[in-house]
Amino acid sequence: MCINNNAAIATADSEAERIRLEEEQRQARIVGGRDAINSAFASYNDDFYADRAQGYVDFAQPDLDKQFENAGKQLAASLARRGVSNSSEAISRKNDNLDLYNKAKTSIIDKGREHSSATRNALEGVKGELLTQNQALADPTLMANTAANRILAATTLPAYSPIGQIFASASDAVATGVGLNNRGMLNERYELGNLFSPGRSDRIVRT
Repeated sequence: MCINNNAAIATADSEAERIRLEEEQRQARIVGGRDAINSAFASYNDDFYADRAQGYVDFAQPDLDKQFENAGKQLAASLARRGVSNSSEAISRKNDNLDLYNKAKTSIIDKGREHSSATRNALEGVKGELLTQNQALADPTLMANTAANRILAATTLPAYSPIGQIFASASDAVATGVGLNNRGMLNERYELGNLFSPGRSDRIVRT
């Protein structure tokens, strides 16, 4: 009877030891998976997000600069044809163009920050999901591979839409007497939501 009891105790001790060792190994794999996840996300820091924001600015700013340059040339030609190149009207309309330029430039910067924030939020969401999965799966290799694939999807650059036409035709504005110094109209027309054309997405910028 004692022999049977001793055998049962030994079996129970052996089973407890097996369970303990398996749990230690599982916890070690969880730590390994967490380290793999943290390593995969390590390079996505403030510098990365700043570059992401700047990437959109680098895409959109040259278009704005070109539009501003062309608008200035058109305005100068229109004013010259009317013989009012040095008039108060000329000064006013040049200031209007500059005001539009500055508003659009600010909107471009804001749009770049939006792209950066969207990427940051996506990556933070992915990381949180992976850390939760890691607790259940305890598979460092799987976590490393999954992290790489999910990060690639979350950081793929969108197809940026070209900015819209910022400046009204200078010749049309002068000919029709459109008051571009009407600040209410400017604010309504060039709000951030109306500044960028949603319909086209034919240019992609890589960073």
